[in-house]
Amino acid sequence: MKFLPLLPLLCLLAVQLPVSELRAQGTITGTVVDDSTGVPLMHANVFLEQTTFGCAADSAGRFAITHIPTGTYRLIASLVGYETVIGAVALYDTASHRFDLRLRPTILQTPPVDVSGVPPVEWMRNLEEFRRLLIGTTPNARRCTIVNPEILNFSVDDGHGGFEVDAGTAPLVIENHALGYRLSLVIRKFFRSDEKLYSDVIPRFEPLKARSADEEREWIVNRMRAYRGSLMHFLRSLLAGTLRAEGFELYHGDRTLDGRPMEMEPSSLLSGGSTPSTRMLRFDDCLVVRYVNEEEDRAYDGFEGRLFHPPGVSSGQVSWLCLTKSDVTIALDGHVVDTFGTIVRGYWAFERAAEMLPRDYQPGLQR
Repeated sequence: MKFLPLLPLLCLLAVQLPVSELRAQGTITGTVVDDSTGVPLMHANVFLEQTTFGCAADSAGRFAITHIPTGTYRLIASLVGYETVIGAVALYDTASHRFDLRLRPTILQTPPVDVSGVPPVEWMRNLEEFRRLLIGTTPNARRCTIVNPEILNFSVDDGHGGFEVDAGTAPLVIENHALGYRLSLVIRKFFRSDEKLYSDVIPRFEPLKARSADEEREWIVNRMRAYRGSLMHFLRSLLAGTLRAEGFELYHGDRTLDGRPMEMEPSSLLSGGSTPSTRMLRFDDCLVVRYVNEEEDRAYDGFEGRLFHPPGVSSGQVSWLCLTKSDVTIALDGHVVDTFGTIVRGYWAFERAAEMLPRDYQPGLQR
């Protein structure tokens, strides 16, 4: 199969501000039941998107998520055989907030692939392509394991480079042994078309149990390495007003001076949001972001979406950030509230699920 080069990555990413902004903690409780019968749904997964906050409902369908930093989240409830429920949650205080969730049964439209024996050659090729698109090709990607690939079904259009993945209602489980996380991914939509990748994937993070103190220390180091220069790091620094101190340089994507990109004033990018807990990110065209404290990984040389550095920007990690609308809402913890609000190119597009950190990640901490 021949696939066209992958250029923009349309993505939904999350970021966070320093821990001083997150001292207050709230609680979410409630129940999960079948929408048709009202029967409690034991083992339903209830979690806050892209965080380590979540749990399974008990035999009475009850759940409780505690010690949640105040902020704006998406509350997710999922169970095999049911439609995923997504709701917006705004925690402004330490009070307990109750949500009673009803899940609708769904019909499995595509049969699972039988991989009990030798998997079909075509299916295995598609699995490797999916792994490359979702997890990436970084050194960390080689230490990621897809635990339940048998839930995946693929549709391929060789003529137009189309590639679509369906996982039904089951979460795809990935163990990242480089960063020490177990990811459960609700795949709502994942397809490539016209050289673009559209990924509507809802992740839940669970820390893996370290086998030794050395492995725990390795995870802390690797998480910090994944954080440095990432979009999460950039947006936290932007909100905190510490871009240059953190090693970032910012340029206009469409303006040059003497053939070189013009630097941009970061303070012009943010304005007040519609609520006290949000800010608006607004700029024209695209931003060119350079992180000067690390060089690009050698694996980036073979990335088909690799972008050459603009004139005068010869080192560091260079990425492009574009908005899909005139302005995008960001919560005070840095989370991009607007679904599909950003498009990244260059180095940030190279770093995929293998480098992904939970929203509640704080540099140097174990969680």
